[in-house]
Amino acid sequence: MTTLTFDSLNPATGEIVGSHPKQSPDAVHEAVGRAEEAAAWWAALGPAERRRRLLDYKAVLAQHLKELATLVHQETGKPEGDATLELVLALTHLDWAARNAQKVLGRRRVATGMIGLNLAATLEYLPSASSASSARGTTRSSPPWAPSRTRWRPATRSSSSPAS
Repeated sequence: MTTLTFDSLNPATGEIVGSHPKQSPDAVHEAVGRAEEAAAWWAALGPAERRRRLLDYKAVLAQHLKELATLVHQETGKPEGDATLELVLALTHLDWAARNAQKVLGRRRVATGMIGLNLAATLEYLPSASSASSARGTTRSSPPWAPSRTRWRPATRSSSSPAS
């Protein structure tokens, strides 16, 4: 049985950069299932462990920066300097995400606005496998980067507050 493939071509030269197998719908379905499992595994990691893994990944990418830039150049036709810049920006983003995710995504109090003066609100972002789910045809009412859960609770009144 022969395996069907498709080629990735260098747009500047037309040379084959790599050949890749075409996947059947069942193989794609299985890959999406593995992605959902990986997303659940990632969601179960604590912030410190996610940070460590992101920084480790950043280090591996940085060690292979030149060869990755060459590959981006070959597959896109971009100058190697542009490819290198894009990779450095990705490394910078990984570093920022690893070092700031807990502060940005962790539970915090948020303002309720005038309509909720007697309420207090906390906001918490939870990892979601929605991106993998959408590949299977399921939909979500909000984008994957939106808050997964918001909790509202009545504000506590201090003893000096007038009763309403």
